[in-house]
Amino acid sequence: MPAGPSRTLSLCHVQDLVTAFLAAGEAKVPSGEIFHVAGEGAFTWEQVGDALGEALGVHPTPLRIPVPILFALATGADAWAWFTGRPGYFSRGKVREAAGHWLCDTGKVRRQLGVVPSVGLRKGAAATVKWYREAGWL
Repeated sequence: MPAGPSRTLSLCHVQDLVTAFLAAGEAKVPSGEIFHVAGEGAFTWEQVGDALGEALGVHPTPLRIPVPILFALATGADAWAWFTGRPGYFSRGKVREAAGHWLCDTGKVRRQLGVVPSVGLRKGAAATVKWYREAGWL
């Protein structure tokens, strides 16, 4: 995780996203209308790590790495991905995402479509870990 101040982000569980898709499909709104869909609240990477750790049954210890070092490591990872022709899991784009704040204003989707998220951070983390385990990815 990037060193420095905590970064906040909005998250959306697929169940809430599907609910929003279905509501948008049935709504009387102009074609091309844009709606931001996210769960309740904004979370820090620390909170996300804690929720995933709880779901995995572990206690994560954050490793804070200065952003310039993360970019240097990611540049090497990007070069390796290019060299091997295989997509990487770690990249400069991922560092840019983690080093910023990613927040969505969900007021419009609530007002116009009546969509209210139902899956919180801990419930979503538990469901995600369960799916990954069942799929054999963990």
